[in-house]
Amino acid sequence: MNYIFIKDNDRTYSYEVKNMNDTFLSVFNYICNRIKTKKSNFWLGYAGKILLPHYKINDYIQGNSTIHLNWRTINMIDIQVGNKTYTIDLFMLNESEVFFEQFSPLLSNLNNKIYIIPEKYLDDDTYKMWYKLYELRKTHNLFPIEKPLPINILNIMHSDFYNFLKEYTYEQVIKLGELFEYLKMEIFFDLICAFVAFEYLR
Repeated sequence: MNYIFIKDNDRTYSYEVKNMNDTFLSVFNYICNRIKTKKSNFWLGYAGKILLPHYKINDYIQGNSTIHLNWRTINMIDIQVGNKTYTIDLFMLNESEVFFEQFSPLLSNLNNKIYIIPEKYLDDDTYKMWYKLYELRKTHNLFPIEKPLPINILNIMHSDFYNFLKEYTYEQVIKLGELFEYLKMEIFFDLICAFVAFEYLR
């Protein structure tokens, strides 16, 4: 029986090869199950070659061999909310003090990390609002909100942010604000507060 030793920095995993005519897909699946990650998060290398899942094992290695597991740069992370998982762009959490307080030591390897948000703060509608606001932020600057608020809110908030929030009900906007407050995303929380104050409390 042959073994493939999978080197992951200071850890080594042993995979028993039952059939050398199998493809490396079996090795990828073993790694995913062993360390709870996804195939898209890593690549395998041996003797200067990249081992793709559809390559046959015996075309590249013979006998017991050591291959290297290499982590890709991570730009996505799973968020667990009750029984539901949202896979989001890591940059959506870029402004969150809470997230980086917990995960900053681990940012070099978030492949098998899951961030948990309580159900009361995030559901499908709130997630969609958050994602759309994140996309809007890519094309528009969002500056700290001045206090007290000016008479015309558009002096401190781009009209696209204002029009975006106008599309939703008061309850939906408040729930989005509660999410940002929980995550300590101050610049977004202040945006929501300014909008609510201007639109509903004047």
